[in-house]
Amino acid sequence: MAARTVLPRLLLHPPDASSEAAARQMSFIIGSARCLPIEEYSPAGNESGHFIIGGVLEAGGDSKIAAFIAANKEWLSPKEVALFGIGGDEDAVRARLSELAAPLGNVLAAEVIPAGKNGADVAQLVAAALRIRAKFRERRKKMPAAGVRQLIEDILKSEAYLVLATGGGANLRATTIGYTYRDGHVYAFCEGAEKFANILLDNRVALAFYRMPEKDGLQASGTATIVYPGTEAYRRMCNLLGRDHDRLVSLPFNLNGLDIKLHKAEYYRASLRDEGYESKQAHYF
Repeated sequence: MAARTVLPRLLLHPPDASSEAAARQMSFIIGSARCLPIEEYSPAGNESGHFIIGGVLEAGGDSKIAAFIAANKEWLSPKEVALFGIGGDEDAVRARLSELAAPLGNVLAAEVIPAGKNGADVAQLVAAALRIRAKFRERRKKMPAAGVRQLIEDILKSEAYLVLATGGGANLRATTIGYTYRDGHVYAFCEGAEKFANILLDNRVALAFYRMPEKDGLQASGTATIVYPGTEAYRRMCNLLGRDHDRLVSLPFNLNGLDIKLHKAEYYRASLRDEGYESKQAHYF
């Protein structure tokens, strides 16, 4: 059995609250990353290959990071490491990150996070954490593209449970709907409701599919088009899906059509790690 993918570990230096708060927020995004004060970490000899090290780098706040790297660079250098620095003087933080990275030689990312009087800029922190996450994921083992698409289409064609999420301004909605999949499109017939209000304002949608007892699923994104009953597009949609067009348009209420063009889907199954792959595999339509 192949070894499971080891998850990143997030290290930070105490005692300042800003470093700890930023590290905790980043750990939410990076996924299963454990926050630990850097001075409390003792190498056990079997460390994972993924470390994220950083914090506030002003007013001498980088001294604990520098000391940790100097004391542990022998075993840390072969690992996959990302650094982040928080500070008001972005140029100074960037320069200090370069100095901290020099002894390691294998740093995947060195992210500068601007800060104000209330701490790290949250929007910039989120963007930095997403970039770090992407860097680590780039190095995980990917399945062959044809295999990923097959797994994704197996779920789509099984007509699994689907939750459609829409948003229009402050109005958010998640709705369970029935659907049919055809060649990169998800089709549905449904009565009018708040999801249509959201789609009129913003046709970008998110979709979540899941199956039991397989315990696998998809997260997908796409754009939705409303197909109005009585139009030629509605007739084509009925013909494509084998629905009785005349019966649907004769109903005493409108059964509207939705045509969702999928752009990206991510297949998830935890047991993929047992096969040596990243547990989440992406496909672009």
